[in-house]
Amino acid sequence: MYMLNGISTLKKRSLLTLIVLLSSTSACSNLTAMDAQEKQSMIDDINHVSVVTIDKFSEKNPNFKDMLDASRGYMVADISTTKVPLVGKAKGVGAIYDNQDDSVTYVNLHRDDIGIGIGHAEYQIVSVFENEESLEVFRKGLSSSKVSADWNFTEGSLSSYDVNVKGQSVPTYTLKDGNQLSLAASFVDIEKNLALTDTGISNTTVSMKGRSKDKVTPVKHWDRALPFFGQQVIELGHDLPLPIGVSFIYASTNQNMELYDLRVKNKEGDYVPIDFVAFENNNNESITPQIKFDAWVFPFMNVFVSIGRIEGEANVNFGFDKNALTNQLGIDCTLARGKEKRFCESPQLVDGVVDVVAKMEGKSYTVGTVLAGGWDNYFFSLPISFTAVDMDDRNIDGHVFTASPRIGRVFPFQGGSSLAVYVGASYMSNEVRIEGSQDVGDTGYAIEYDIWQRTEDNWEPLVGANYNFNQKWSAFFEFTGSHDGRQQFTGGLTRRF
Repeated sequence: MYMLNGISTLKKRSLLTLIVLLSSTSACSNLTAMDAQEKQSMIDDINHVSVVTIDKFSEKNPNFKDMLDASRGYMVADISTTKVPLVGKAKGVGAIYDNQDDSVTYVNLHRDDIGIGIGHAEYQIVSVFENEESLEVFRKGLSSSKVSADWNFTEGSLSSYDVNVKGQSVPTYTLKDGNQLSLAASFVDIEKNLALTDTGISNTTVSMKGRSKDKVTPVKHWDRALPFFGQQVIELGHDLPLPIGVSFIYASTNQNMELYDLRVKNKEGDYVPIDFVAFENNNNESITPQIKFDAWVFPFMNVFVSIGRIEGEANVNFGFDKNALTNQLGIDCTLARGKEKRFCESPQLVDGVVDVVAKMEGKSYTVGTVLAGGWDNYFFSLPISFTAVDMDDRNIDGHVFTASPRIGRVFPFQGGSSLAVYVGASYMSNEVRIEGSQDVGDTGYAIEYDIWQRTEDNWEPLVGANYNFNQKWSAFFEFTGSHDGRQQFTGGLTRRF
């Protein structure tokens, strides 16, 4: 059982100050700016108040401490509540003590009342968990509502009742100081105080391990299903990001493309290969907004899927030999008559040039993984992805493979935010097949062809940054490319759960 030494009586004024101060920490996702000394001071005050509260209950019931010792765990909380004729509000802080692993989870408590009432009171609450299931319900956080009447005007009175939440019955005991009368509907929220509780959740987007092996820390409790082996890893000193993420991403790409495998359709309707000469201005440009869903399935491995919308264009510019083309089409220009003769004599055919702009509009579907890890604010990650495109114009299709190893450093800030900056290299293999038809002047003939484009500059340097506002929200930007090569800008916003 978690016990504290040096018990002394706590003045009511300091208790009220503590409650107001700690309740305010929930205003920004429980992540207000505090240094390590301030955080430890708050933790010490909460634990001290818990011991004092248990002593008060023991004065009323001499067997109270024995009951807590025999339980799976318990929550101790102090709440200040005020009611006026139509509304009421209560705030407080508390701690959940796990008797099995000696871990402590700090929580914020909120209650909003709607109904008839008047008065002010201070409550000390102890909830006793008889099994692992009921402890986990409170430790993960809960919301509940009920209609209740309260007309107790006796200070220092002890009462008990059962709280039924999510199929669990939790014996709860209260001591009240103050006078209050009410008949109201109450909405209660208990949420984990992430600023005070060492949960093993990282303020970065990858698994991070601290430098010191000798540092003594409280027992951490990983209360999520993912990643697998999460509890074992945080016990080794790692902090993990929240496992589930949803991101909105915007990518803009401009890249030089290499042409290959030109084929033209002959009289029999078959595509046959033909020699050609590619010119310099073959490239494609695209923008791709997308939604991404990701999950850390192992501490070192994230998997993700995304769906996006592609809009852009591919510039196709190549030339071919007239004789090679006519031979493949089965046209003998020495014997040609009528339309075939006009075709053979066309100035456009003599030049042998195809210069078109193919519109690219459609959907992209991506699957991928990220292998990552960190130590002492330095990290390495390797995103790998495969993208298939489904164009509205069925004459265009393609796929993209990327791999982007990078290394970086995390700069933590007060209040739970951090900035990760990194450099690396990006490998992209982008292949696009384009079918087209090129009219040959006014001859009535059209050259039907298909040709492939692929990335000319596979490897490019990259630089980027990821700013974590807290453990739940982050934003990133990344630039890949060089002056004469592939250039890509990517940015996005992520919410983790």
